Amino acid sequence: MLSGSDSVQRLFDPGSQIVGMIRADKTVIVGCMDQSVKAYSLKGHAVWTVRHNAPISSLIPVNLASQNLSGYILSLMDGTLQLYKEQHVCDEILTWPQAPKMKKKISNKEDGDALPPSCTDWNPIEPDPVFVGVFGRYDRESGALAVMTRSGAVLLLLVKRSATFSPTGVIPTCAKQDKPLLEPPKRSAALSQSVQRERSNCIAITEQFSRDLSVMKRLVAKTYLELLEARMGPVSTDPTRWPITLNAQILGHGVRFKIVYDLTMTSSTSGPKTNLSIVHQFDDTVYRMEKPLIPLPFIWPQVKYRFTSPVEVIRDTSVSDTIRVLLISSGCPGVTILSLYVKAPICDPLAQSS
Repeated sequence: MLSGSDSVQRLFDPGSQIVGMIRADKTVIVGCMDQSVKAYSLKGHAVWTVRHNAPISSLIPVNLASQNLSGYILSLMDGTLQLYKEQHVCDEILTWPQAPKMKKKISNKEDGDALPPSCTDWNPIEPDPVFVGVFGRYDRESGALAVMTRSGAVLLLLVKRSATFSPTGVIPTCAKQDKPLLEPPKRSAALSQSVQRERSNCIAITEQFSRDLSVMKRLVAKTYLELLEARMGPVSTDPTRWPITLNAQILGHGVRFKIVYDLTMTSSTSGPKTNLSIVHQFDDTVYRMEKPLIPLPFIWPQVKYRFTSPVEVIRDTSVSDTIRVLLISSGCPGVTILSLYVKAPICDPLAQSS
């Protein structure tokens, strides 16, 4: 429910049924039945995910102002009870070692003389997971944890006043007063000469930098314009209708090499494309290609497809020739969806003689 509105908006989908949900600072933390704890922002974006080795039974929010701690306690079905801050463990509260079962002692006392069981004698051998709990103030203690296990036992755990909770597996950052300062370079003769040279020629250095930057921008714009005019780019000529990208890579050199294509439909809203083909234009007196035509009967959005086309050099020209690659559709004859040029490697004479 959005504040100030009567409408309900779906913020996120955890992908599994939710066991527990809490809010910590600017994130919403949920525990799911697929043994994972996930965090989402207040706008519904996924932040992090942690998967555990046992099912989750409950999540208990923890706010301890004296320790500046805002986290949660995670209870697993194997009896483990841990304190977390975001996705990092701060403390192991309860663990269950693999202890052998103890045999009951034979008592010679009669039933009437038997003492009632102690309320504090809670030491089960099998794991007794925590199903519900609450963290807060109890009497004079600001940090107290009251939990109830599956067997019905109620435990009250108090936080030591000298306890410190620091997340494990996190690189500690230096405090403001402990930040190491950058060491200045030692004043040497070479450094003094360099500083003096830059001071005396600062205007010339700035002008030279501006000229180099302008030349670089001009070359980039000129190359991009030539690419658009020659239609040599691996981007579709009509991106709204054909949101497809095609990249080519050469593997090998010499007499035989391969052209590997990576084709992807970038748009997730467009439907699948059918009846496409990759066509090669090359000099058949120089190259022999096993697959001059690669049919693409079906392409699904957001899926990367890889195709391989082996090429063999039948006549050595001692120069690097160009192979043109076209992406066409049988539904639009005479229209080139996408085109690119592949620079073939120079034939190796040693490989050809062998």
